[in-house]
Amino acid sequence: MNENEDNRPETWGLETKQRKRKRILKSIPGYLWITIALAWFAYESAHYIGLFAKLSEWEFGTFGISWPMLTFCVLAGAFGIPGMLLIAAASREARRDEEKATIEASLAASAAAEEGEEETPVHPDIQRAERTARLLSRVTRLAAMGAIACLIPILFLPGMQDHPRAINADAPGTEISGEGPAQLTGTVLLSRTATLEHSFFGFRRAMHIAPVLPPAGQDTIHVFVEITQDDLGVARERGTRLAVTGTLVRQGMPGALRVLYHNAGIDLAEEGYVLYRYRGSMLRPYIGGSVQCALIGLATLLLWLWQRRHLRALVREEEKNVLELDPGMDLPA
Repeated sequence: MNENEDNRPETWGLETKQRKRKRILKSIPGYLWITIALAWFAYESAHYIGLFAKLSEWEFGTFGISWPMLTFCVLAGAFGIPGMLLIAAASREARRDEEKATIEASLAASAAAEEGEEETPVHPDIQRAERTARLLSRVTRLAAMGAIACLIPILFLPGMQDHPRAINADAPGTEISGEGPAQLTGTVLLSRTATLEHSFFGFRRAMHIAPVLPPAGQDTIHVFVEITQDDLGVARERGTRLAVTGTLVRQGMPGALRVLYHNAGIDLAEEGYVLYRYRGSMLRPYIGGSVQCALIGLATLLLWLWQRRHLRALVREEEKNVLELDPGMDLPA
């Protein structure tokens, strides 16, 4: 394809560089709105608060299962609608500006038509192909923004580099506070162990979480720990007292498990903690969501590339047909 093909007249169906530049500049507020919506609900999902928490609990209470990624997409998509409308309005405004800028060219074309020369119309297939390519381009951008937004909560997670502090959950007056590396010793209620399974393209990873009993005289559960099958075996031999080293995360309880324990009659603290033994257990939901968005973006990117190639083929075919009808017509290089 010739490098000057994007400078061809509007009648050939390809968006001009000038209109594209104006459309992108005027679309910036819309993309900022969508970015803020994605970042906000990524923050809510990381801390399990706000609308994300309420909707997740409703899903689990109604259907017996929650879909964190779907919940995030629904909320971000719904609150991102104003941004999408701003982008659409910017596109329409840029198109009107371009039409105003081409009034003289249109008048010249009309004058030429009156002299017997016919103006070449835009082929409907070219118009449809251009609209489809533009839609795929927008979906690809949104998917890329979603992939980045899913990773933002990782920035708010505590690290594991510091020396773990010792916490004795059985000691009277013990208050669980703060986040970060910790070695927690306490009595784990293994009979209430819950399993959360993550499935991604056939790969399944299970995470086991159990509540730690509070000191004598208290009924509210403040902390949960991630355990393994080996822990369960050791606990059956030595009782239910365990010492677990990991990363303490405030409000780190997955929404589905929180509803599960609530329905089981366990009194949970508002600001509960989870001691994650493995950092991968903390990162898996966010990385999984980011990978899903990235795969969607990759698929739409490939479709966009194919559609652009198809669009250029349609334009070349239209040029060929016009030249066959009027060999003397001067087409753009």
